[in-house]
Amino acid sequence: MLLDVWSRLGDFREHLVLVGGLAPRYIVRQAGESPFSAPPPHVGTVDVDLAVSLTVASLRTYQSIHSTLVETMGFEPGRGRGGRDQRHSFIKRVGVTPIVLDFLTTKYGGPENSLMREVEEHLSAIQVEGLGLALKDPLQVHVEGLLLEGGLYGAMVNVCRPGPFVVLKALALEKRGEHKDAYDLVYVLRHYKEGPESVACEIPEEERAEESFQKALSVLRARFESIGHDGPVKCGTFHHSEVNTAAQAYAAVQDFLNALR
Repeated sequence: MLLDVWSRLGDFREHLVLVGGLAPRYIVRQAGESPFSAPPPHVGTVDVDLAVSLTVASLRTYQSIHSTLVETMGFEPGRGRGGRDQRHSFIKRVGVTPIVLDFLTTKYGGPENSLMREVEEHLSAIQVEGLGLALKDPLQVHVEGLLLEGGLYGAMVNVCRPGPFVVLKALALEKRGEHKDAYDLVYVLRHYKEGPESVACEIPEEERAEESFQKALSVLRARFESIGHDGPVKCGTFHHSEVNTAAQAYAAVQDFLNALR
């Protein structure tokens, strides 16, 4: 579904970056080429999370996103509590599987408790702390596959860099405590190039000084303080295909934190 959406949003691609649970397979895949060994497969997800920049594109372009998704691709607005349309989320059923496309954006200087940021009448985006890092200098990854309507398609897709991805997943783990958030961030730390040190060394000093980055480090220190803390445990109970997963998760995070010192 990523390629189906990407192929239809040509006018807007420069303002979109893939984040969320689908990103690790493309972040790490870049490092699965010589001289780095191929990593184990990431479990992935059928859902697509796209970070969107709200400061550079025209309103007309934003309006075209909604019309393309709904009128051309057959997506429907998601439904919130009470059956109200969700302007940040779109759903399309492929067979019996619902595919969810969410738009996320940076926090801005509005009300502290505001979750949504309106783009235009029919499109909003969820405000996510730390997302500004993901929008900076994304990876350019060539992705190729079959479209749902048939035919092979390939494109260069903007993908979140590993450092900002770890920040986003650490903050998500703190906020909602999902096992997959722990698994995703550890997968990237362990399998990007030569491991946690490779992720750390690519994070520039100005990003390390960001409030969201420092908050993410605090989360990692607290949630991965020992093998018995919930970060490694959540990672281990989510994914059992690797031996000693909880121990490996703990080691990966500690190596990352040490590499930043």
